[in-house]
Amino acid sequence: MKKKKNTIPNDYFDNKEFIVDEIDEDLVAGVLGKNPSADQLLKFEFCTYISQLIDRKGMSLTDVEKATGVNPSDVSRIKNHHLDRFTIDRLIKIYSTLDTQHGVSAVLKSVIKKIGKISA
Repeated sequence: MKKKKNTIPNDYFDNKEFIVDEIDEDLVAGVLGKNPSADQLLKFEFCTYISQLIDRKGMSLTDVEKATGVNPSDVSRIKNHHLDRFTIDRLIKIYSTLDTQHGVSAVLKSVIKKIGKISA
């Protein structure tokens, strides 16, 4: 059985960078598929939060590598939401290393909210 590929709109990427802040929930669901699993949503949210945190702090890929031990290629993959490259526990560890004030509760709340909207 052939696996159906999801198509991504042309304007989804801007300058080959993933623009997290401008993506609506319908588009997120479109990228992940019609029925994304909870683990896909969780990975997606962790990548989103990590990316936003890196941008907010003005960190370079090298800065992130120094702080987390994650090589710049993997940091770029996180920023571009390459979900299959990471386990949930690895993303949690990276996020927790970068954000020592808030923990993972905001990410989990966001995922619960999106799961509710998608499954409704």
